[in-house]
Amino acid sequence: MLSLWIPGEALSLNNAYFNRRGGGRTLTPEGRAFKAHVKHLVLQERPALPARGRLALTLQFHGHWETKAGEPRRRDLSNAVKLLEDALFDALGMDDCRVRALSVTATQSDTPGMFVRLETI
Repeated sequence: MLSLWIPGEALSLNNAYFNRRGGGRTLTPEGRAFKAHVKHLVLQERPALPARGRLALTLQFHGHWETKAGEPRRRDLSNAVKLLEDALFDALGMDDCRVRALSVTATQSDTPGMFVRLETI
Protein backbone atom coordinates (compact mmCIF):
# COMPACT_ATOMS: atom_id res chain seq x y z
CA MET A 1 0.00 0.00 0.00
CA LEU A 2 1.05 3.57 -0.66
CA SER A 3 -0.25 6.49 1.39
CA LEU A 4 1.24 9.83 0.42
CA TRP A 5 0.71 13.58 0.93
CA ILE A 6 1.95 15.76 -1.95
CA PRO A 7 2.07 19.43 -0.94
CA GLY A 8 1.07 22.18 -3.37
CA GLU A 9 -1.71 22.97 -5.83
CA ALA A 10 -2.73 20.32 -8.33
CA LEU A 11 -1.44 20.93 -11.84
CA SER A 12 -3.91 20.45 -14.69
CA LEU A 13 -3.19 18.79 -18.01
CA ASN A 14 -3.72 22.18 -19.66
CA ASN A 15 -0.67 23.57 -17.82
CA ALA A 16 1.42 20.42 -18.02
CA TYR A 17 1.53 19.92 -21.79
CA PHE A 18 1.83 22.03 -24.89
CA ASN A 19 1.04 21.16 -28.49
CA ARG A 20 4.03 20.90 -30.80
CA ARG A 21 4.04 22.21 -34.32
CA GLY A 22 3.36 19.33 -36.63
CA GLY A 23 1.43 17.44 -33.95
CA GLY A 24 2.07 15.77 -30.67
CA ARG A 25 2.14 16.97 -27.09
CA THR A 26 5.17 17.63 -24.91
CA LEU A 27 5.51 18.19 -21.19
CA THR A 28 6.08 21.80 -20.17
CA PRO A 29 8.88 22.60 -17.70
CA GLU A 30 6.15 22.92 -15.05
CA GLY A 31 4.82 19.48 -15.98
CA ARG A 32 8.29 17.91 -15.83
CA ALA A 33 8.91 19.50 -12.41
CA PHE A 34 5.58 18.17 -11.10
CA LYS A 35 6.30 14.62 -12.27
CA ALA A 36 9.84 14.77 -10.81
CA HIS A 37 8.45 16.03 -7.48
CA VAL A 38 5.91 13.19 -7.32
CA LYS A 39 8.59 10.64 -8.21
CA HIS A 40 10.89 11.95 -5.47
CA LEU A 41 8.13 11.64 -2.85
CA VAL A 42 7.05 8.17 -4.03
CA LEU A 43 10.62 6.84 -3.96
CA GLN A 44 11.06 8.12 -0.40
CA GLU A 45 8.07 6.02 0.67
CA ARG A 46 9.31 2.81 -0.98
CA PRO A 47 5.84 1.30 -1.22
CA ALA A 48 5.38 -2.46 -1.15
CA LEU A 49 3.00 -3.13 -4.02
CA PRO A 50 2.72 -6.41 -5.91
CA ALA A 51 3.89 -6.49 -9.52
CA ARG A 52 0.50 -7.82 -10.65
CA GLY A 53 -3.13 -7.49 -9.72
CA ARG A 54 -5.85 -4.90 -9.52
CA LEU A 55 -5.46 -1.65 -7.61
CA ALA A 56 -7.73 0.88 -5.92
CA LEU A 57 -6.65 4.52 -6.16
CA THR A 58 -7.99 7.24 -3.88
CA LEU A 59 -7.14 10.86 -4.69
CA GLN A 60 -8.08 13.80 -2.48
CA PHE A 61 -7.31 17.25 -3.85
CA HIS A 62 -7.09 19.96 -1.21
CA GLY A 63 -6.89 23.60 -2.22
CA HIS A 64 -8.78 26.58 -3.54
CA TRP A 65 -11.71 24.94 -5.34
CA GLU A 66 -14.21 27.66 -4.43
CA THR A 67 -14.34 31.43 -4.64
CA LYS A 68 -14.60 33.54 -1.48
CA ALA A 69 -18.36 33.65 -2.11
CA GLY A 70 -18.47 29.84 -1.97
CA GLU A 71 -19.02 29.34 -5.69
CA PRO A 72 -17.07 26.66 -7.57
CA ARG A 73 -13.90 27.92 -9.26
CA ARG A 74 -13.49 27.12 -12.94
CA ARG A 75 -11.17 24.15 -12.46
CA ASP A 76 -11.57 20.82 -14.16
CA LEU A 77 -10.91 18.15 -11.55
CA SER A 78 -10.51 15.37 -14.13
CA ASN A 79 -7.55 17.21 -15.72
CA ALA A 80 -5.72 17.13 -12.39
CA VAL A 81 -6.56 13.45 -11.89
CA LYS A 82 -4.91 12.15 -15.06
CA LEU A 83 -1.68 14.08 -14.58
CA LEU A 84 -1.29 12.93 -10.97
CA GLU A 85 -2.16 9.36 -11.94
CA ASP A 86 0.42 9.38 -14.75
CA ALA A 87 3.10 10.89 -12.50
CA LEU A 88 2.38 8.36 -9.76
CA PHE A 89 2.49 5.30 -12.00
CA ASP A 90 5.57 6.55 -13.88
CA ALA A 91 7.32 6.84 -10.51
CA LEU A 92 6.23 3.32 -9.53
CA GLY A 93 7.20 1.84 -12.89
CA MET A 94 3.70 0.41 -13.26
CA ASP A 95 0.91 0.65 -15.82
CA ASP A 96 -2.11 2.63 -14.63
CA CYS A 97 -4.41 0.18 -16.44
CA ARG A 98 -4.27 -1.84 -13.20
CA VAL A 99 -6.54 0.69 -11.48
CA ARG A 100 -9.99 -0.88 -11.22
CA ALA A 101 -11.41 1.36 -8.47
CA LEU A 102 -10.98 5.14 -8.47
CA SER A 103 -12.23 7.61 -5.87
CA VAL A 104 -11.69 11.34 -6.38
CA THR A 105 -12.67 14.27 -4.17
CA ALA A 106 -11.86 17.97 -4.14
CA THR A 107 -11.93 19.76 -0.80
CA GLN A 108 -11.68 23.47 -0.09
CA SER A 109 -8.58 24.09 2.04
CA ASP A 110 -6.04 26.80 2.81
CA THR A 111 -3.38 24.07 2.78
CA PRO A 112 -3.19 22.93 -0.85
CA GLY A 113 -2.00 19.45 -1.58
CA MET A 114 -2.97 16.01 -2.79
CA PHE A 115 -3.50 12.89 -0.72
CA VAL A 116 -2.88 9.62 -2.56
CA ARG A 117 -3.75 6.14 -1.41
CA LEU A 118 -3.00 3.12 -3.59
CA GLU A 119 -3.80 -0.40 -2.49
CA THR A 120 -4.50 -3.85 -3.86
CA ILE A 121 -8.06 -5.11 -4.24
